[in-house]
Amino acid sequence: MLKYYVLVWLSIATGGSIINTVLWWLEELVLTVPNTDFDHGVEHYFGVFIIGFILSFLISLPSLFFIYFIEEWKKAPFTIWLHFAIFTIHILAVYLYVGLFRYSFLALLGYVLVGVIAYYFAIFKNKTNSSSNDELIDLD
Repeated sequence: MLKYYVLVWLSIATGGSIINTVLWWLEELVLTVPNTDFDHGVEHYFGVFIIGFILSFLISLPSLFFIYFIEEWKKAPFTIWLHFAIFTIHILAVYLYVGLFRYSFLALLGYVLVGVIAYYFAIFKNKTNSSSNDELIDLD
């Protein structure tokens, strides 16, 4: 089951960083007046993706370990309230270190949405499918 958590971890890092890079591009070149003194080449946005990937890779690890610990070792179901608590902790961390500007909040939502969708398909659906298969009764 740990491999599914690793899959969610990689999905958060990759998908969230792609969303973050697109939001960065929109913020710098589309939604505001571009700074002509700074060249926004492909290398700039590739660097944004790499830095976002590394940071989200490191930051999402404790959250997923916490979720894994609760679900697998303690055999407690991971409810929506725990998702909400972790999301609130992330909002608080963003507020304390960056501030809740439009860009920072949307980037955090990008990472969280990718994580929730990956968690649903990789872990939650597999657990419900395996538990429903365990409940099948052989009538022979």
